[in-house]
Amino acid sequence: MLEERRNCMEMCPGRASAMQYSLCGKMDARAGEKLCCKEKLWGEMRMQRTMGHIRAIVSRILFIGVSVQILLGLLWMFWAFDDRQDFVGSVYGDWLDSYLKGLPYEPVMYLLQVCVAFGAGYWLIEGLGVRRLFWKIWGSLALLTYPFAMQCHMTILPDSLAFSCFLLLLAAGLKHKKTIYLFWLLSALFLPEYLYFGAVPVIAFFFVSAKWQDGFKKIGTELLMIGVVVVMVLGFHNLSSTEHDSLEEAWFCRTVWSSFYQFYPDWPEEVRASITDEEYNAIRTLPENMTKILLPKVKDVLGEENAREWFGKFGTFVFKANREQILSEILKDAGGYMMPQTLVQMRLAGQGGASYCTRNYEIMRAGHPLLTRYYVDYSGIWFVTGAILMFLVLVIVFVGKIVTRQSVDLRDKKSRQWVLPASLLSGILMVIWYTLMEPNLWDPKKALFVGELWILAMVLETIAFEKEDTSAYRNSW
Repeated sequence: MLEERRNCMEMCPGRASAMQYSLCGKMDARAGEKLCCKEKLWGEMRMQRTMGHIRAIVSRILFIGVSVQILLGLLWMFWAFDDRQDFVGSVYGDWLDSYLKGLPYEPVMYLLQVCVAFGAGYWLIEGLGVRRLFWKIWGSLALLTYPFAMQCHMTILPDSLAFSCFLLLLAAGLKHKKTIYLFWLLSALFLPEYLYFGAVPVIAFFFVSAKWQDGFKKIGTELLMIGVVVVMVLGFHNLSSTEHDSLEEAWFCRTVWSSFYQFYPDWPEEVRASITDEEYNAIRTLPENMTKILLPKVKDVLGEENAREWFGKFGTFVFKANREQILSEILKDAGGYMMPQTLVQMRLAGQGGASYCTRNYEIMRAGHPLLTRYYVDYSGIWFVTGAILMFLVLVIVFVGKIVTRQSVDLRDKKSRQWVLPASLLSGILMVIWYTLMEPNLWDPKKALFVGELWILAMVLETIAFEKEDTSAYRNSW
């Protein structure tokens, strides 16, 4: 080939110069392409280094911020062991009092609830692939010391054990343990609504772990276990006092309470005649009395079927007449359940409408007001700061993937990919449930799981940047 080109150039000088120009052009183009590729590669490397430095700074800030919350939470816990936070009207507490009369069972229950909560967090973080003991303990303490979760662990309420069993349910699913059905049952026995919340990860676990080639017998056993849990929970005594018998009742309570005085003259005459002045004032004062006092009254007067029809029609009538206010209340409650610590600070400052937040806070600070104030205020400020930092990390990760042309893959070889969507879906279901089924009763105790999802994200981002624990998370990012 080269000999032919030389002969051609000797025979035709004009053609030779054109050929030389062509060859040089090709060589220059190839060199330019190589130089361009090198520049792109160095640009991507600089981008990755810059983003890595930013994430390293964020992870250190997250570590310090969460560690301060842990210290304040543990300090508050030790001081609260000799106190009893008295939530008046707790069916769960009254039930324990009736069976354990005269026995100082509160410290034992506190210790049990704290140990179960710590173990649930430890097992969950271990199931997510964390190997070092320090990080497993640190992450578990971060989940334990979330302020209103800690309040539940240090009082006699079913929320603590129900929530801990729900975390154990997720941990069992991560480890592919059949005990996931046991923890689903236990969480739903403590709080009946966890039957629905736990169904999401249980169904996801069933489809992930089911081996269809094993035949109908093994799959039928799994379905039977799910059926047994559902039947046992539905047949068990209901501990929740805010559950409605129908969607019409929930809709009525959601729309009517905030406009109770305004539309009271439009109620049926026989219903108004059956309500005493004391009951009227009680209903106006507390939204929970809509369920305790008003709904039974209306059913007695109108009958079950007529009452249900009236609930639906009157709730729709009030909603059409007062649409903006009701939608604003719904959005505030839903936003509070999605970002609980933010709404806690708003409610404590007298903004955001009626809720149980102030009552819970006053009960929490009764024994140690100054420490509780620092603990709750710091956690509120830190929650917002951590959420902003996590959003920054999310942007950095996705921008990095786009720049380096990498796909975002949430899969790993241990089939943990179902946990993220199942947890998020359960959290969304909780937000919708408590917003619609417990109207105007925004309660931080009901936002434990969603609040701790934020804390868990901060914990995992901190652990993800430590060299010995990056493999499980950097791949998932």
